Amino acid sequence: MTELPRCRALIYRFEQPATAPDDMDESLPAPASAQALNRAAREAHEEFLLLAPSGSRLTEELSARSVRVLDDSSETLAVYPAHTSGEAGGRPLISQGPFRPALLMRRNTVGPVAVVRRRVWEELGGLRPSLASGQCIGMALWDFWLRLVLAHPLPTSILRLPALLAQCPPGDWQRQGDDGRAKALLV
Repeated sequence: MTELPRCRALIYRFEQPATAPDDMDESLPAPASAQALNRAAREAHEEFLLLAPSGSRLTEELSARSVRVLDDSSETLAVYPAHTSGEAGGRPLISQGPFRPALLMRRNTVGPVAVVRRRVWEELGGLRPSLASGQCIGMALWDFWLRLVLAHPLPTSILRLPALLAQCPPGDWQRQGDDGRAKALLV
């Protein structure tokens, strides 16, 4: 029996429903998924955190290649693949070029799947649960990438890895509904 090399990334699959509940009471405690993700990062011993929505299909190479890129460059703090959204056969690839920090002012260009150095996650305090709505953590993730770029403005602090693909279920990170106010407050 051959042993597979140990992966140095904690893989955390967060729950992310397709839409946030319309009748959500804003006095409820902060969303469990953002809190759970922060707790998992605090308790992790792995050097990297691989974040992915539940139901995502990740290629076998994603974790290994991400860790290699992060190992090769101390300036690179997070990496992400291109991704599809929706059903297995249906949706087209979301077109993404190289990462450009300025585009974060309009939308979360990183998307729902990424690998980030745990020390940077801790440095920035992880996700801000108050920015999530219901169990949806899309705004909190977007806020995290904005804070990372502001704290580490190097052009290589976040990299998109070409030729890697993650298939993701629909989620709040792609929702076009009534979230304009939340986006305006975020940026």
